Amino acid sequence: MVAGMRILVTTTSFQDTPGAHHDVLRASGFDIVTARGPLGEAALLALLAGDGFDGILNGDDAITARVIDAALPRLRVIAKYGIGLDSIDVAHASARACRCCSRLASTTPRSPSTRSAS
Repeated sequence: MVAGMRILVTTTSFQDTPGAHHDVLRASGFDIVTARGPLGEAALLALLAGDGFDGILNGDDAITARVIDAALPRLRVIAKYGIGLDSIDVAHASARACRCCSRLASTTPRSPSTRSAS
């Protein structure tokens, strides 16, 4: 368990697909907060207010420069559940030492597990 780590999960495909990934997330010891995405910038900014998050597991949410800046300095990683990073301002996140990666969706189980953009 990583004490105090908070993760925001907004990807509905991750949340709605049955499987062991739910058990893994529960067993992580992280404080998991869920929201139904895809979320726009304003909704994400509202969620980030307060204690913030160490990580975001997102789908097609608008992870803009404003969202990234609002999540700092706590935010360490943005993990896209799906293909591509086009909904994330990767250059902005990378310039602020926030790692971005994608995990191919469950529809492609034999594909490489992680693609990093940082």
